[in-house]
Amino acid sequence: MTEPWNRQLWAVEMWVIGKNNRPILIGEAWHKIRPENYAGEPTRALLFFTREKARAWCRRTEAKYQERADDLKNWRFKPVKVLEIVRKL
Repeated sequence: MTEPWNRQLWAVEMWVIGKNNRPILIGEAWHKIRPENYAGEPTRALLFFTREKARAWCRRTEAKYQERADDLKNWRFKPVKVLEIVRKL
C-alpha cells in the first residue's frame, strides 16, 4: 500500500496590467488552450519542480506576448509556491 504524500511545487499566476483584477492560478484549462510540453515535469499543466523552471516559463511567455498588438501584451505571469497533497480517499 502506498503512503499519502505532499510536496511543494511551483505553479504560475496570471494577471492583466491595467485591469483591477486578482491573479488567477493557471491550471489545466490553460494547458488545453495553449499546450506546451516541458520535459521532466509533472503531467498536470503548469506545475514545475523548481522555481527556476517556472520563472523561465514566465519570462518566455511574457516575451512572446510583448510582440503582440492586442490585449495579450498586458498579460503578466509569476511563479508561486503550491502544495500538492495526494491521499487515498
